[in-house]
Amino acid sequence: MHAPTRMFLTLCLPAAIVGSGTLLVGIRWGVFRDIAQRGTLAFPVEDLIVLMGAVVAVLLYWGAVWRFRKWERGCSACCRRCGCALGRTRETATGRVRSCLGCGRTHAV
Repeated sequence: MHAPTRMFLTLCLPAAIVGSGTLLVGIRWGVFRDIAQRGTLAFPVEDLIVLMGAVVAVLLYWGAVWRFRKWERGCSACCRRCGCALGRTRETATGRVRSCLGCGRTHAV
């Protein structure tokens, strides 16, 4: 798989997990069927939970796209091997490192 494609999928994975979980919870609780029968949102607790899950998924996706666009413009740290963006800084036994979101290689900070 192409490294920037892998990086984009890595960035979007949290949004996909939250979005699919929200969809499954909504189907399980019958929220979508109830909304279709009522014709409107009455905002019971189930509707609010599904709506909040959808909002969180959209915000996570927007954050991933923002970070990807920032990398495209050259405003973020890049991997020396594949050129993809680097992840968050973390402490290890050897010091502070950042891992590449494309190839997975770790880089010292």
